[in-house]
Amino acid sequence: MEQFKFLTNANDGVVIVKKGGDILFWNIAQERITGISATEAKSQKIWHLQAALMPNLYADKKGDLLKNMWLSNAVESVVSEKANQIMEFSFHRMDGSIIPVEQYYYSFSENENKYFIAFTKDISERKIAENKRRQTEEAARLSDQVTDHNLRSPLNAIYGLSDSDLVREQSDEKLFQFMDTIHDCSDRMLRIIKIKLLIAQIERGNEKLEKQNVSFFSFLESIKKEFLYSSAKLNVKLKVSFDYLEIKKQKNFEINIEETLFQSLLINLLINAAEASPIEKREGFPTKRKDIELAITLDDKNIYFSIHNFGEVPKEIRNVLFQKYVTHKKEGGNGLGLYSALLIAEAHNGNITYISENGETSFTVSLPI
Repeated sequence: MEQFKFLTNANDGVVIVKKGGDILFWNIAQERITGISATEAKSQKIWHLQAALMPNLYADKKGDLLKNMWLSNAVESVVSEKANQIMEFSFHRMDGSIIPVEQYYYSFSENENKYFIAFTKDISERKIAENKRRQTEEAARLSDQVTDHNLRSPLNAIYGLSDSDLVREQSDEKLFQFMDTIHDCSDRMLRIIKIKLLIAQIERGNEKLEKQNVSFFSFLESIKKEFLYSSAKLNVKLKVSFDYLEIKKQKNFEINIEETLFQSLLINLLINAAEASPIEKREGFPTKRKDIELAITLDDKNIYFSIHNFGEVPKEIRNVLFQKYVTHKKEGGNGLGLYSALLIAEAHNGNITYISENGETSFTVSLPI
């Protein structure tokens, strides 16, 4: 194989195999890509190395099926069929690592002998770049979907009120009330945009949250106020419980959070709980949903926000509940709520766990204190 010596230092791996399975040429790049030296490779038959490098593709660990292929005319048919086609595989290197590779091969004859040559390129860097690009695109799509999902209601309210004849017909006091509503909706929009940008940056892994110490009691009041609209719309009552005396012991008790983000996390879980809560039919009274509960507890390391509702998480989505785009028969749902909630919790060095059994469900958010 003197004519192929110029490929010894080629950037891509090069292997030349004689029909029958003998390895005649194994260049330096192939050594680097596989972790197998040329001396070791040439001491083995090609089918043994194929089985070792690609165990997922060739379940026959000993390579017996591959051996039969190489000792028959089958290998010529395969190479002829795949000639000049670029294919991707995963190589299981000798050090235990797995790398993506690109291969193409063809055959040639010399002195009535048949040879097969394969070129192998390590595409690890390209795959990393592709994954980063996909993550960026997914983050952008997530942001767009979150924005579209959450901005619609306040935008409609602003549009409707600003274009309403009622505004011009009301007394000054009533007009001020309308303007307050517009102000509140505008503020909500700004917070949603901020949440959207922060979540996108958290997903990309390049966001350091600007957390601040926030009064626990003020934060709790803001949660209850923010949830009022949803509770009225869904006709559900929120019960809040916490150990007042234990928290009061902590003078001016504060939690360290990015307030807009952490509030959105809890509101998201509260709305999910309200929507999942079954509707009660009461004779002589309007229908309503069963109450949901926010229970807050403390230990030495964490504060826990537990949100409880009647009804269970569907069994078919429990194992993938926090994955992106997972939803179950929820009208208008985009499967991003719990995914985003977990991102926010983890960005605060916290976590979200849940229990769903015996007709009830509880989601618990832990936050270090």
